[in-house]
Amino acid sequence: MTADIIAEWAIRNDFVPVGEHRFRGARNGSSLSIEIKKASLVVISDGVGGTPRVVSMRFKDLSFDEANDAIRGVRALAMFNAV
Repeated sequence: MTADIIAEWAIRNDFVPVGEHRFRGARNGSSLSIEIKKASLVVISDGVGGTPRVVSMRFKDLSFDEANDAIRGVRALAMFNAV
């Protein structure tokens, strides 16, 4: 997994760039922020009425399912994955 793959995935899945290496998206009343670091990904999920959750994953612990255009390894991204 690389920063470029994550950034391209985010744009394909309607995330809006909000700064260098930062993206924001929303689905089903929940919003998600992605920040791409040097070797990791930080995901902040903010559901309706809930406490924001912060998850950080190293690139080596993530995988990209090219056939389904999906990032695997971060549960918070599941709603944004095609499958």
